[in-house]
Amino acid sequence: MELFFNELSISGKESIGGASILALIRTYRTLRKYDITTCRIDSIDNLRLFQMIQNMPDSLNIKNFYFSFFRPPYESAFVEQEQDEYYSHNWSYGDRPCIGLALASILNSAGLSIYESEWNAAFIHLMKDEDIEIVRNI
Repeated sequence: MELFFNELSISGKESIGGASILALIRTYRTLRKYDITTCRIDSIDNLRLFQMIQNMPDSLNIKNFYFSFFRPPYESAFVEQEQDEYYSHNWSYGDRPCIGLALASILNSAGLSIYESEWNAAFIHLMKDEDIEIVRNI
């Protein structure tokens, strides 16, 4: 299973707190037990997220974790097979377009969100045109 990063979970954020990083690391350790070792992320979001963690205390260890877990770009062999499904619909959360959650929905996978109150839910409801899609959120 491939995870897909929920880019909306860092939208409008300037930094990530230590508690969020610890939650990501705990999540990663749990996922490794199920042989899930990678989270696909858009190249632009990858750079942005990396810049957010760069100045944190113990950044060397955090960077090691980061580079072992997050992999740009979103596109993989699985995504390429289903890209028409993505491009033929309007995917959104609220009134914001989304990519990561949409890909997770299409591939029957899961999205990974940075821990925040808005994203602290096991399932996220997003819109595919006028229909509601439910995506597993980690």
